[in-house]
Amino acid sequence: MRWSLLWITSLCFVFADDLNDCDSLQTVISHKVKIIINPVGFFSYCDTVKLKNISNNNGRLCLKISPIVTIKSISHNDEPLEFSREREKVFVKDNFSKEENEIIFECAGELGEGTEFSRIARNQAIIRLEEIIPSTIINYKFVRVTLVIPSNWESVGPGEMVYDTVDQNNHISIWQCDKPIPMLGWVCAAEYSRFQHENKGILFTTLLFADDSVFSSQIAKLSGNVIQYFGEKFVPYRFKNFTVVEVDNWVAGNSVLAIASPGFVMVKKFAFTTEDKFNRVESILAHEIAHQWWPLTVFLYDEDLPFLSEGLCEHSARWYNKFSGQESGRDSLGNHPLLRPLLLKILRGEDTPLRQKKDMRYSQTHYLKGAYIHHMLQDIIDERKAEMLYKLYAQKFYEKKTNIYDFITIAESLAGKKLDWFFDQWLNRTNIPRLKIYNVKLKLNGNIWICEGRVRLLGYEKFSTFATVRAEGKNSYKEDTVFIGTDIEGRYNNDTPFRIEMYEKPQRIILDPLNNILKFRKLPPKLSDLREPSSGTMIIGTKNNYDSLRKFAERDSVEMTLAGWVIRIITDTSATLSDLQRSYVFLYGTPVQNQLVESNQGKFPFKFQGDSLIINGEEVSDVSLTFIQVIDNPYLENGLLIWIAPFGFDVPAKLLPYDASWILLKGKEEIAKGIWEIYDEDLVFEVKSGF
Repeated sequence: MRWSLLWITSLCFVFADDLNDCDSLQTVISHKVKIIINPVGFFSYCDTVKLKNISNNNGRLCLKISPIVTIKSISHNDEPLEFSREREKVFVKDNFSKEENEIIFECAGELGEGTEFSRIARNQAIIRLEEIIPSTIINYKFVRVTLVIPSNWESVGPGEMVYDTVDQNNHISIWQCDKPIPMLGWVCAAEYSRFQHENKGILFTTLLFADDSVFSSQIAKLSGNVIQYFGEKFVPYRFKNFTVVEVDNWVAGNSVLAIASPGFVMVKKFAFTTEDKFNRVESILAHEIAHQWWPLTVFLYDEDLPFLSEGLCEHSARWYNKFSGQESGRDSLGNHPLLRPLLLKILRGEDTPLRQKKDMRYSQTHYLKGAYIHHMLQDIIDERKAEMLYKLYAQKFYEKKTNIYDFITIAESLAGKKLDWFFDQWLNRTNIPRLKIYNVKLKLNGNIWICEGRVRLLGYEKFSTFATVRAEGKNSYKEDTVFIGTDIEGRYNNDTPFRIEMYEKPQRIILDPLNNILKFRKLPPKLSDLREPSSGTMIIGTKNNYDSLRKFAERDSVEMTLAGWVIRIITDTSATLSDLQRSYVFLYGTPVQNQLVESNQGKFPFKFQGDSLIINGEEVSDVSLTFIQVIDNPYLENGLLIWIAPFGFDVPAKLLPYDASWILLKGKEEIAKGIWEIYDEDLVFEVKSGF
């Protein structure tokens, strides 16, 4: 099982702004391309590109074509055009008098070894169209992609299928989009098992590998339910068909699990086979389908993708899961498996502003941060108005380019107040607030308990936020809402009182009880904290069973490396203090196998006595079991120390991002697990007896 994250794997590649450095004075408004794919790795194409002049071209136009593509000819009105080439830039002699002109490119290339995004193999072809066809500033109004593939292959491309035929040698399909799109995306072709399901006029198709075709009906029907929900919540889905296509795990790197393209979703094979419920295809599909709206219906600038695409898609998926009754741990922001990694990243000074051009494959925690901000905005303007906000935004900017300021304008009109302070602090800055409840006092006035105290914003960072304070009794609770920060007159206050009255004596006072605010919290270390790739050091015991321990560590390191980790493996005899002073340290072996475990096991909650582990007062020594526990690294602030202790080696267990602080495993079977208890005195005040 791989360590890949749901939260980093659902992407919609746009990158259109990267094309502007060609100094071009034209914009591409349409492509009509015929691509012939040869399974031995080659492709050729004829692309009729319609260009629109946006200024005087001075006799030369500039486009970009990948160096993997060989240009055979460029022509206009059946006349060859002179051209020159500098790496990916192609300069064409331009004497066109019309405002719009069609240029024909005859090209070929080889993708046998492939790129990060494209590859042609014996039994499949995955091609990112932006990698092979001519590009400049884009303003697509019409796209037609004709695919010529082996007769036993199926295919999917941008938009809708308008023609499909199979002869003795070839399968020819035409995919067409006669409406604006912000990107061309991919074409996929392979020996797929096809399944189709129609729902309210939309044809839902799955193209899966034969060994995963058992999921076809389930995935097609789920897609229909999700698209119907989003179509009602935002604006109707734009196309008459939608496809889920399975691709191999190499596409776009190890940190990506699924990719959106106009009219379809590419899902890696791993999502069909993994036992990690967070990364199953059923779990990620709602987020990925939401990309058909954000940014494939509402077009966005690259710097707004983290918030208005990835963050909003995650928020949209939470809405759907709540509606369908399928909520899980991925939908609970306050207990999200990426929350602690986000907090640790901020504490290490590694956080970056959410609003910026960024390859989201390497910003995993930004998915959670973006979704959290949408959730907090919903609390600021209320849930009903928030639903109106996204519908109005989708309606107003349907098939148009938009940015965060358009979104803020609509949000402010619905809220009836300025919200620039909210978006500035959450999108343009790093860090998050650290809140504290203090000076709590209780008194009984007649039959009413009066609870008073104060809420303070700690540190020098100036944040503004509303916060709920809850007084909880045994059978009831009461709440007060306070505001900390800059008021409408520009005055800043980082300390404010609260007052709650209730008939029952409070047992505890809680600040932000539902975790509606993205803030610093004390959270127990869990193995799920390892979901975000980083660098780690594995330290193997040499006292006993060295070869078996090393085999375990090497197997785990391979899985983690595939997910983006950088792992080094050393022995306990060669490890120094500096090796323990790392963000992620993994100790392999029991005290009789690893001398560092022997000297450090006192720092862990559960310890060995001889050959037996004592868990909650019980001895465990079964050689078929493996025990794993994680604590805050005592040698490095904001680091983790993980101990993997196999009792034997005949029933191997893998190191995985379990939602637990400790876990006892028999192979893949979870025998017992738990989470360390943590008391956060900044956010919780316990009323002691006699108070």
